[in-house]
Formats: sequence, structure tokens, C-alpha cells
Amino acid sequence: MRVVKIGAIASGSGSNFESIVDACEKGILKNKATIKILICNKAEAYCMERAKNHNVPYVLIESDNHQGT
Repeated sequence: MRVVKIGAIASGSGSNFESIVDACEKGILKNKATIKILICNKAEAYCMERAKNHNVPYVLIESDNHQGT
């Protein structure tokens, strides 16, 4: 069976992100999907800490630094 690679977007506490990670690691998505990256737009967002705790790489792209966002 092919494993689906997931990229996630979050800007807050990351509780939904962590639920998806947990499902991939030990829940209904185990051996079916994996989280490959988290993209966040707020430097103070806790979701990046959750990503670190699960060894998921993350990228911070602060929307305040880009016109038109």
C-alpha cells in the first residue's frame, strides 16, 4: 500500500495538527499517511513546538512581512 505524504498549514496552537500527527503515528492513519512538513505564518504559534516534539520539519513564513497577504 502506498503511504500518502501530507503537508500541513497551521497558525495557532496546533491541536488539530497534532491530532493528525498522532493518527499517522499510532492511529487510524498508521502506515497509510505521514506528515512531511508544517507551514506556519505566526512566529508565536505553538504548532511549531508540537512539530518539533514529533520531529516534523517546519517553515515559518510570516504573512506580516509580505504585501497583499
